[in-house]
Amino acid sequence: MTNIRITPGELVVTGTIVPELHYGPYLRDWWIFSKDSQNVSYAIPLRLGLEIMIQLNKRSFIIRVVRYIHSHLQPGYICEGDGQSSGIVTSSSMAITSVYQAVFGTKAKFAGLSYLGLEQPKTSQKLLEGVVFYPFIIEIENLSIFVGSLGKITHPNQKTIGYNYTSSLFYKYKAKQSVFFQSIKNDSLYSIEIYQNSQIIAKFNENSPNAVWHKTGVLKSISGDTLFGVNHPLTLQKLDQTKFSHQKLMPDKCTLADWDNKMIMEHFFDLHLKKAVGKSIEEWHRVFQIWKQQKSNVIELHTHLNKVYGLDHELREREARAWRAIFCA
Repeated sequence: MTNIRITPGELVVTGTIVPELHYGPYLRDWWIFSKDSQNVSYAIPLRLGLEIMIQLNKRSFIIRVVRYIHSHLQPGYICEGDGQSSGIVTSSSMAITSVYQAVFGTKAKFAGLSYLGLEQPKTSQKLLEGVVFYPFIIEIENLSIFVGSLGKITHPNQKTIGYNYTSSLFYKYKAKQSVFFQSIKNDSLYSIEIYQNSQIIAKFNENSPNAVWHKTGVLKSISGDTLFGVNHPLTLQKLDQTKFSHQKLMPDKCTLADWDNKMIMEHFFDLHLKKAVGKSIEEWHRVFQIWKQQKSNVIELHTHLNKVYGLDHELREREARAWRAIFCA
């Protein structure tokens, strides 16, 4: 290896982010998790279709990221150069090594990803374009839990993770290495899907993290709440950061196009109505939906509010002011 001249990778094709891969059960394999000089963790995606050109001893080699044919949710790698091809294999190391050995007739081996240059500023910037969520890792009792989604945050002041939260961990199930893909479907449905070679081989649903993990019969010494990672300090920190980002993006004015955006509408509900109106979010939101469906742009406030409150309700002055304020917003 000491006589091999290596030129860091050059980005040829950026590739695409595919949710079922980059935020699915095998997300661990689709991201490079590293730390910067200040020990802050970050993730760089291995996009599907990514192509990198490297030079070894002044010969060009192309490495491409594809789906692995025997496990379609995991990445496969192809290396091509000088008329040689590795075919689809499970690691970039194997791909580069096999082609290099065929071209140069040596037994040299390569570390793979370290030669691709994905952490070079220009390359990483291109790979991160359009990424809306950065997965992160929670370390718990010698286990790495990969969080792929904090869930749907429908309210900027939400203090817990939302439904559609997902995380995954690798552990043995029935004596075979498996992926435990955890998700929260709603407030009372927690799910674990167990994957082997990208196929679901078992699925469990229950009304709490502890109950659903009990059904799996593994990792009994660790609570389900801990394994889901929902209350881990890092998860809560990321949640706060996400909420702050959402709050910064909240508009000052509400337009007709925003009326179907639940997060924006709840933001204005908090600002103008919450303290003055004794109705649920769904009930007050119905006023805007009714108005949107009518042909006229003019709304007779009391008529529409009667549909929400009922004919017997006497609208207090404080409520009326609050409603006028949100309509002006």
